[in-house]
Amino acid sequence: MGRFRIGAKAVRIAAAVAVVAAIAALVVPFLIPIDSYRPLLVWAVESATGRNVQIDSLKLFFVPTLHIRVANFRLMNPAGFPAGDAIFASSIDLGIAPQALLSRRLDVTYIAPSGVKVNVLRDAKGRSNFAVPITSHPAAAPAAVFTLEPLGAVTVTDAEITFADALTSALPASDFSLRGVSGTIGSIDTQAPDWARKLQIDADLRGAQLTLSNLTKPIDFHTGQLTIKGGAARSTFSLSVGNVDLAGEAAFARLDPLLISFAVTGPELDFKSLATFLAGAHGSAAASTAKRRLLAHGTVKIGKVLFAPLAASQLTGGLDIYTSAVRLNAWTVSAYGGTVRGNAELNGSAGGPIAVTAQAHGLNVTQLLAAIGSQSENVTGTLDANFRLTTLLANNPEQSLQTTGAFAVRNGSFPSIAFKGMTLPSGDSHFSSFGGDLRIARERGYSSKLTMVASEMQATISGSFGFDRSLQYSGHAVVDPATQGTSLTSSPLLASLQPILAGVLQKNVGLARVSVPFTLSGTLDNPQFAMAGTPQLIGGPSSGQAAQLLPTTTPTVQDLMKLIPGL
Repeated sequence: MGRFRIGAKAVRIAAAVAVVAAIAALVVPFLIPIDSYRPLLVWAVESATGRNVQIDSLKLFFVPTLHIRVANFRLMNPAGFPAGDAIFASSIDLGIAPQALLSRRLDVTYIAPSGVKVNVLRDAKGRSNFAVPITSHPAAAPAAVFTLEPLGAVTVTDAEITFADALTSALPASDFSLRGVSGTIGSIDTQAPDWARKLQIDADLRGAQLTLSNLTKPIDFHTGQLTIKGGAARSTFSLSVGNVDLAGEAAFARLDPLLISFAVTGPELDFKSLATFLAGAHGSAAASTAKRRLLAHGTVKIGKVLFAPLAASQLTGGLDIYTSAVRLNAWTVSAYGGTVRGNAELNGSAGGPIAVTAQAHGLNVTQLLAAIGSQSENVTGTLDANFRLTTLLANNPEQSLQTTGAFAVRNGSFPSIAFKGMTLPSGDSHFSSFGGDLRIARERGYSSKLTMVASEMQATISGSFGFDRSLQYSGHAVVDPATQGTSLTSSPLLASLQPILAGVLQKNVGLARVSVPFTLSGTLDNPQFAMAGTPQLIGGPSSGQAAQLLPTTTPTVQDLMKLIPGL
C-alpha cells in the first residue's frame, strides 16, 4: 500500500511538472519581447541585399524546437521598377540557439520558408530586379547581436515564380508563372564571401503548373526535376498541354537574362484541341509593346499531327519561344505519300493567330481527297504546292483561314463527268499537269487562272469553290486530237465531245482543233459541265488564236507563284 501511495504521488508530481512545462511553453514566448528583434533582422537582410525589407511580426516558439516565426516577409523591388515584392514569404521559421537567446543574441541555425513567391521583372534595358547592383546600408547594427551560422539544407514547399517585363510604373501581368514548386537549397556557408554563387537548388516539379500569358489554362507537370548550380540549371520533365503530352529535357544557359535550350517529344498533337487553350488568350499589355525577346529555343518531335480532317506524321522542327510569340522553324511532316515543310509562328498577344508558310511535295491526290471526305478514287495525281496561310486557332479555324499560294498536280486523271446531261463512256481522262494560283478567304477558294495540259486538250479556268463543296468556274478549252495523231474516238472525253461539237458546228469535226467555252458548277461530289457559248474551229498550229490558247510548256509551281501579286 505504501509503495502504491509513493507511486501515485510520483505520478502526480510528474503530471504537475508536465503541466508547468506546457504552461511555460505557452507563456514564455509572451514574456520574451522577441518582436523587439524585428528592426535588427530587417537591418541584417537589408545590409546583405541592398533592398528595402518589410516584416509584419516575429513570434517565438519552443516546440518542437526553439525557433522564431517571421510573418509576411517582403523583399521589395529596387528603384526604377514598379513598387511591389521581389520576394514574398508568408512565413519563415528561423532556428535559434537557446544560449544565444538568453544572452540577447540571435544566432540563426536553420531557415524554413513557406508560401514563397518570387517575382522576376525586367526593364527596358534588359536588367532584372535581382541584377541591380547592391548598395550597402551605411547604418551599423549593434555588435555581436546577430549571427548566421553555417546552415543545413533549406526546404521550400509550394513556391511560385513569375517572370514579366516591367515597362511602366504599374505592376505588369506576368509573361509566365510557375506554381507549386517544392525543393531544397543545399547547405549554406554564410561565412564564405561567394556563398550565394555556390548555392545548389534541387526542385521537384511534380504537380507544378506553368501558366503562360497566351494560354487560357496552365500546363501541368506530371514529373520533373530542376537543378540549379553555379548560375546555370538543367531539368527533365513530362507535362501535358490539354490533351497533348510532352516529355523532354532542358538546360538553362543563363538565369539572368533567362535563356533556355530544350528538346521535347510527344506522341500526338491535335491543333483543334490545342485551340481551346488559345481561344481568347491575350498577352500582357507590356509584352505586346515590348521588343520581342527570346526566352527558350530547342527541338520538337511529334509522332502524329492532326488538323481535322487532315493528318500528318513525324513532325520535326526547331521551336523558339519568345515573350509574346512561339515560332516553329524548318518543320517537316510526312503526309499522304509526300512531305510538307515550312515555318509557322503563333502570336500570343492577340488571341492566338497563327501564320504558316509551307511547301508541299509529292502528295497523293487520291489520299488527300479521301481525307477531306471526297470519295473520288478515280481522281489521281501528285500534288506540289507553295503557300502561306493565316488563321486563328479558335474552335472553327476555317472561318478565319486566309491563304495565298499556287499548286500543280502532275500526271493525274479524272473520271467520267456529266456534260449537258450526258455521261462519258467508261474510262478516265489523263493530264500531265493541272494547277495555278489559289487564294482562300471567307471560307471560299478563288483562282484567277488555272491551267490543265493533257494530250488531247488544254484548258484555262477561273472561279472559286466553297468549303460547302460548291463549285463556280468558267473557262476555255482547246480540244486538239491531232496532238496524238488519232481521231476524237481515242479517249472517253473526246468521244463524248464529238457528237456535241458536231451538232453545234453542224459539220464533221474530224481532226479539227476546237475552242470550247464552258462552265463548271454543282458540287465536288456532283460536278456539272456546260458549254458557255458556241465552239469555234481553230486553224493550223500556226494560228495566232491557237498560240494564245495553248500553253507551250508545262508550268512549274515556281512559275505559278510569279502570277500572284505580293507573294
